[in-house]
Amino acid sequence: MKRLIMKNICLALPIVFALCAMRCAQDVAESGTPIFDDVELVSASYSYSGETFTYSFPDEVVYIVLGVFNAPIETDGKIITNMNNLKAGSRTGHAGFFRNSLSKTALYTFSGNDFTTTQYTTGTNNGYCAVWGYDKWGTLTHASNSFSCNVIQ
Repeated sequence: MKRLIMKNICLALPIVFALCAMRCAQDVAESGTPIFDDVELVSASYSYSGETFTYSFPDEVVYIVLGVFNAPIETDGKIITNMNNLKAGSRTGHAGFFRNSLSKTALYTFSGNDFTTTQYTTGTNNGYCAVWGYDKWGTLTHASNSFSCNVIQ
């Protein structure tokens, strides 16, 4: 069942990313609102001392994505409109990805429509980060606000 869900989500990602290029952009500033419309807010942050991302999702979220952008995250509804600025991150299923935390050493390069198996070489420049999650049906249900992290090359 889990494989089927992950397969469906992975099959849907290219369509979602293609739609991103066709939508109008809306800057998502750091605030107490999620980066996407009509989703529940989850807490997320980056610890500069521990070099770790932390986040909290309810049990009904089965697929989680963390994205690191080199520009402010732009969205329209439930679509990221500046996918070209997504440089790194991770997701459920990648090595080193945990349900509530992720070390910056477990970031992977983003290419095409998914995170590769190539680890991202982190830097110290400021980035814009967010996490979002999907339920067992592949519906985007939760997201964090945009928050800063110093991991961009």
